[in-house]
Amino acid sequence: MDAFFTHIRHLRIDSLKPDRNIPNKTPQTRQTLQAPSTPTRSQTGDRTSTHLWALAVLALGVTLAYPALWLPGGPAANDLTNLNVPQRLLLAWFYQHHWWPLWNPFSFGGQPFLAAGQSGPLYLPNILFLWLPVLPALKISYLGHSLLAALGTYAATYHLTHRHSAAVLAGWSFAASGFFLGHQIHTQMFDAMCWLPVCFWLALRVLDQPRLRRVLVLSLCLAMEIYAGHPQITFFTGLTVGLFALLYEAMHPSWSSLRRLGSLLGAAVLGLGLSAPQWLLTLNLVTYSDRSQASPSFLLKGSLPPSGLLQWLTPFASGGGYVGAFSRPLFNNIYHMRLFWEFTCYAGVIVLVFAITATLVQFFSNHAVRSLAIVGLLAVALSLGANTPLATVLTQWPGFDLFRIPARYGGIVDFCVAVLAGIGVDLLFRRPQLAGWVTAGVAATLAAVLTAARKHGPLQLSPQPAITAAWVWLASALLLGLLVALAGTFVRDPRARLAQYAGRLLMVLAGLDVLSQAATFSPWVYSAHPRYLHPGPLVTFVQKHLSGTPFNRIAALYEGPLQLDRNLPWHIASINGYDSLVPTWYVTHVNLTWSPDVLLQQPVTLLNSLGVRYLITHYPWENPLPRQSQGQPAWQQTLTRPPGATALVIHTQAALQQGNLQAGYLPLLRITVQSNLGEISQVFTGLLGDSFVLALPGQWHLVSHFTVRLTNESWNTAVQVSSLGFIGQHTLSKFATVPVQQLLSNPPWKMVFSSPQGIIWENPNKLYSAWVSSGSASLGNRQPGIVHLAHWTPNNQVWQLTVPATDGPHPKLILSQTYDPNWHATLDGKPVPVQAAGASYGNLLTSIPVSSGRHTLILTYWPRAFTLGWTIAAASGTVSLCFLGWSMWQTSPKSRRVRKV
Repeated sequence: MDAFFTHIRHLRIDSLKPDRNIPNKTPQTRQTLQAPSTPTRSQTGDRTSTHLWALAVLALGVTLAYPALWLPGGPAANDLTNLNVPQRLLLAWFYQHHWWPLWNPFSFGGQPFLAAGQSGPLYLPNILFLWLPVLPALKISYLGHSLLAALGTYAATYHLTHRHSAAVLAGWSFAASGFFLGHQIHTQMFDAMCWLPVCFWLALRVLDQPRLRRVLVLSLCLAMEIYAGHPQITFFTGLTVGLFALLYEAMHPSWSSLRRLGSLLGAAVLGLGLSAPQWLLTLNLVTYSDRSQASPSFLLKGSLPPSGLLQWLTPFASGGGYVGAFSRPLFNNIYHMRLFWEFTCYAGVIVLVFAITATLVQFFSNHAVRSLAIVGLLAVALSLGANTPLATVLTQWPGFDLFRIPARYGGIVDFCVAVLAGIGVDLLFRRPQLAGWVTAGVAATLAAVLTAARKHGPLQLSPQPAITAAWVWLASALLLGLLVALAGTFVRDPRARLAQYAGRLLMVLAGLDVLSQAATFSPWVYSAHPRYLHPGPLVTFVQKHLSGTPFNRIAALYEGPLQLDRNLPWHIASINGYDSLVPTWYVTHVNLTWSPDVLLQQPVTLLNSLGVRYLITHYPWENPLPRQSQGQPAWQQTLTRPPGATALVIHTQAALQQGNLQAGYLPLLRITVQSNLGEISQVFTGLLGDSFVLALPGQWHLVSHFTVRLTNESWNTAVQVSSLGFIGQHTLSKFATVPVQQLLSNPPWKMVFSSPQGIIWENPNKLYSAWVSSGSASLGNRQPGIVHLAHWTPNNQVWQLTVPATDGPHPKLILSQTYDPNWHATLDGKPVPVQAAGASYGNLLTSIPVSSGRHTLILTYWPRAFTLGWTIAAASGTVSLCFLGWSMWQTSPKSRRVRKV
């Protein structure tokens, strides 16, 4: 590849090269990351021309690594269909209607959208999804970000080596590494990771000369990465750049080191300021999401096992690519990992040889190499997670304890290996004797490790072509490394043609290794008929019959076309959902993401309160609801409280069970007691035949009459209530019992649609988008008031209310919508609080206190953190523009004349 660049070799600058570096502790001889030479105008033109050739080769390789981008169909595997593409389509819907993408009304019964961040709502490149159909937008986004990753790695490597061919190989290696190939299904992670090498390159330039413009550009790139929508990758970038800078400056400390580190810190602060509208909302959501109290087992789930490191030697140990069909069961058997895309970590075995060579040769003489190697080794240890003592860091240290799946630290390793490989290639040409021998030795050692793993380790199960391919690459590195070493040893000129040709051939083989494995493996995410483009008959039926506002919802209990976030492309409201940051009350009482287990343990009336009109199952026998009526859904009567009675006792008998749920310790009954002093309500969970006790409040001793209502809260069980009585403070107190002898059973759900995609069951109960309730504990006590939705957008609701006068507790308007503290309400223009409602459901729903009469209620979703974020962003933008103007004035001819005078 260097044949393209031979005409500018006289421009090569070797200030970082260890044979010309004189380590010294004085600041005057500090190692620089780039030579401080100033090329002439003609030299600059030649360099630009050569860069263009190199960048053209770089872009060609990246394009070849992702050939499916040019084929029909589109990305559709796993999270692409379940989360990322549906959220991009919803984002385009927001853009088209000129709405801020703050609130997602279609998932989880309502969910913060911008705060969750997975769709990158404020990420500028996502404007493609407004201008183009989804498939072209996706493919352009993938290609553009892949080129960005390659370009950033190229720039960083060239900055350290001044060798175009080495920089091109490094760019190929990172852009086509296992991290990117696996995480094609996570578009937000893919996009954000592409900014890491760009930020690293800019940090190198700031560490060389902390000029104001470089600091500003670095801050802008950091802000773009944050807006891309994956905080974990932003943390990785901060960890990589920050640790590298600290290690590098610690090796030659001086007062000027503080200035350089301060410049990096200033760029980080300014980047955070520019991206405040995104991360402030995300941080606010974290405080009440399930991530706020993540367990160590959750955080360490997805740790890379030690056997997983063998992927650095062969990416196709379980098939795939050019060695045959990929087998997920085989991958699990070899590495004991099921989600292979989270653990893929191959950057090219010859590239790995180059990286190890650079580390061994220059670890003690080149500060940049030493810093990169330490960062890479630390990332390897962190990716092992629970398998190393660093598990404490991942679960207890601030910042680290926010993120799961430690194997993702492999992305940092991929980057460090790519840059170190570029330095190793440069060494192979500059110091062929030493680098050639070390390259051969490293290749031989890795071949021995591969052979041992094949004969006695987990690779015994691998297909033979995968092992053979790895042996071929390592044998090539061994033989060509020996040829370079021998040519450099016995030929007087160390830059003899034979060594040059051998080095170039080895470099070409390294590129071929990287690009061939990427080109044959990257299409795994593609489908000829993506599901998000074809609704199917089930989705079409729901779209047709579930019209109106998103307060009428579906619940998909099992795998199907509307599970997770697959409903978003069709704007179908659901209590399903799929996201990383979800309010705790939803996770605790619904959690209808992967399994219906949590929901099936809740009172069945939760479906009515959430406005679930259709329940979707895959097979008829999966329906957990009754299919025939056995009795009445409720029993109600006014009772007289005997003097001294302090509690009610309800006696049940075993009765008929319907549906597919097993009889067990599940919700059975709700008892609601109302008097002029208020309302108390409680759901009883237990076994059929049990007796249940409801204690009456102490102040109720003055109440002589109250109304008791018994409601069936089970999913599939008819509950026989035999009698209801009273007990006193002393259990021996006996009072007369009230015979009930009522079989309580919920009305059956009717099958209204059936196809191979699934079965739809219709809710027989009347559903309300909102209603007036006189009690905070029970949501079933609906008053005869009139509630009308006059206007609706995702972030704004206008309700017209007519609330009747009542002698009981102050009424509340209950919304069939998941509670979020960032909703704000005004009643007739006056602010009123927005509260959580439904104690029996974990305060899952939304309520607003109202009074009797006619009212106009306006609900607005506008987090205060969003206003604060834009204020900070505006201030940061103003500061950036002022600094930019000052920098431009400082370099202007007029400024030079003023300074001269």
